[in-house]
Amino acid sequence: MLGSGIAALGFSSTVSARSDGEAPNGNVETADVNIFSPKNDPVEVSSGTWVNHYWGWVDADYGGDSTEDGIEAFLDAAEITVRIDGDEISDPDQYWGEPEQNDEDQWVVWWEYVTPPKGPGLYTFTLESYFPDGLKVNGEVVREPGTRNEFTGYYEVTGGSDGRSR
Repeated sequence: MLGSGIAALGFSSTVSARSDGEAPNGNVETADVNIFSPKNDPVEVSSGTWVNHYWGWVDADYGGDSTEDGIEAFLDAAEITVRIDGDEISDPDQYWGEPEQNDEDQWVVWWEYVTPPKGPGLYTFTLESYFPDGLKVNGEVVREPGTRNEFTGYYEVTGGSDGRSR
């Protein structure tokens, strides 16, 4: 049976700048935060560190067949809403990367959004995915029509000020 799912794997600690939602250059320190970090065990982020919010979708047939078409089907079917500390990210689809194969030969697509350093405190990163018409990959139903999923990850900034220049 085809299984597709949300993934949370590591990213590089530097990113390049292109627009809002990205670090100013490839030399700033970033911390990776995903939607699976529980409130009782949040990811710890040092004050002064940029935050790379990320998650991914894996097209995984546990028998070994994973396809780029499965990723494209997901991207076409899913309506996503992303909130960082309750603030909705405008046009979140623009932050998808290109589909790629992971080390297990499964196709995956990553979403990421980088924010500037924050002051000390507990913060949230929430994803809501909605499949109004469902999701079929290779003829198999992966998500029923009307399926809605919500995930919230937590991270805690520790230390002094937010680290930004004043």
